[in-house]
Amino acid sequence: KSLLQEQTTLFKQGMRDPNFGTKEGPIAKIQQKLIDVGDMYPIPNTDYGIYGPKTTAAVLIEKILSKN
Repeated sequence: KSLLQEQTTLFKQGMRDPNFGTKEGPIAKIQQKLIDVGDMYPIPNTDYGIYGPKTTAAVLIEKILSKN
């Protein structure tokens, strides 16, 4: 498992970083990694740290791509 895969198993849709809207929390860091590898489109700064449908979809894409 990649570090990204391990981190994404700790979180699920609907969760938020305590300081959402910044790039400081663990969910925001996962989102930035997903954006960096091209599995997620850039999001507004106000959406960082919110594990919503866009993050869920990107995590699924990452899991599918990592199996190939």
